[in-house]
Amino acid sequence: MTMTRRSRKFLALSVAVAATAGIALGTSSNSFAADSAGTNTDAVVSSSTANTLTVGSEGTITTSIANPETATSAQVAADSSSSVTDSTTTSSTGGYQAFSMSDAAVTKDGKIDRATVLARAQSWVDEGVPYNQGRSKTDQNGTYREDCSGFVSMAWNLSWSRSTVTLDDRSVTTVLSSRSDLLPGDILDYPADHTILFAGWKDQAAGTFYYYAESNPTVRTNEYVGNFNSSSGKIAGWAIGDYKFLRFNNIVDTPVTIPPTTITTGTHTTPSYHDVNKDSLDDLLAVNASTGALTIYGGKGDGTFKTPTTVGSGWNGMDKVSMADFNGDGNADIVATNASNGNLYLYLGKGDGTFQAPLQIGNGWGAISKMVAGDLDGDGKADILAVNASNGNLYFYKGTGTDVASGVQIGNGWGGMTQLGMGDFNKDGKADLVAVNGSNGNLYLYSSTGTDVASGVKIGTGWASMDKFTVADINNDGIADIAATNGQTNNLYIYAGTGSGTVKSGVYVGGGWNTMNRLI
Repeated sequence: MTMTRRSRKFLALSVAVAATAGIALGTSSNSFAADSAGTNTDAVVSSSTANTLTVGSEGTITTSIANPETATSAQVAADSSSSVTDSTTTSSTGGYQAFSMSDAAVTKDGKIDRATVLARAQSWVDEGVPYNQGRSKTDQNGTYREDCSGFVSMAWNLSWSRSTVTLDDRSVTTVLSSRSDLLPGDILDYPADHTILFAGWKDQAAGTFYYYAESNPTVRTNEYVGNFNSSSGKIAGWAIGDYKFLRFNNIVDTPVTIPPTTITTGTHTTPSYHDVNKDSLDDLLAVNASTGALTIYGGKGDGTFKTPTTVGSGWNGMDKVSMADFNGDGNADIVATNASNGNLYLYLGKGDGTFQAPLQIGNGWGAISKMVAGDLDGDGKADILAVNASNGNLYFYKGTGTDVASGVQIGNGWGGMTQLGMGDFNKDGKADLVAVNGSNGNLYLYSSTGTDVASGVKIGTGWASMDKFTVADINNDGIADIAATNGQTNNLYIYAGTGSGTVKSGVYVGGGWNTMNRLI
């Protein structure tokens, strides 16, 4: 087929997708091509003969710009006629659907979070978009040139395909002082030739890192491992010293794990402690900040949710709320503390999405700053872990089925934790504790011992921006996942558990969650 363009400065196509729509799933190989020696043969795609380049089976490119990937803004604007004779029959409009955030949820050239940048990059990896400097890819991400700088422009959701030169523009990017400042979603840019998208450190001390690249006509868009200490002195075929470390000015910090992934689903083989409607799928609850309405988001088992249903009112008066199965009947129950009197109440689930009248099971809980419920000892009845506001001690309240026993201190120094959640992250049948440290924004896993929790293990960074947080098996694979909202973007993300005590990168589920003051 033959394609003709009037300009290389493409208008982005808008996609009318509701911001709260569930993510459609795709497959992700997550296999990284080793580049520890810096020997991969990424091609320099400019041509010295009549501005023509033959790119394997991908076709012959004819352009008025010798190398659009390194073109200046003036050259891009002046390029009024270019054509590509493509020897393949593959349409440039693909059907890939596994992206993190719809174009309806973000603005071209606007704010975008790091998790979304990596998810957009992953979409071209999963679809196997080929390198072709003279062709553009149109999909739900927009329309972008299929080369290294077009790939970065797509990942950042820019309004047009910039070049390696125009990416190095202070109105667009900021130069980082050193490689140690690199975060997922930043780029290594060699303005004269090439750019790659930094995906995160593999081993920062050793200088190894993951990156995305659209760079080689014989290798479709892929993920790689680079090495700043490579004996060849090169990364992706170019000298390490030639690269600048750049950060998109509109990027927003969000927690990510490396390498990025999409949600996978499975069959739930353990009890569902967040199942309020007895369909064997975990659900989310949320409290509306302005109305106090308690709302159920029924889980579909694939990381998305059904249309929300309001099941209660007046919940603004409850300052600490958590959900788990306290009486072992398979229905999720709620425990909550009343802010005005400090009493602790248990709301037993009926299994139809509603709850019985509250039972007071404690008083004096106004002294508690944080509270979370889960089956710490694995006996089928939920327990409570709580932090005392005055001394920062952590207490274990063993569940009896209809009540909780007196608290036993199992830790200290917990006053600095901003978020708590409980679920079985390592598949041993006991609920573990995850917590965010407010001082450094790190996410820690405290594995259950049955009567206590083990020392914390850091499993994530950058979680300080997450303002609402809960744990449930959202993808129905029998492993606890984290649902969290970003306080800067107000977006909800699901971080799928791996079963080995860690979580994958967040997958965008929906926006507008600033209307809710808590997740349950």
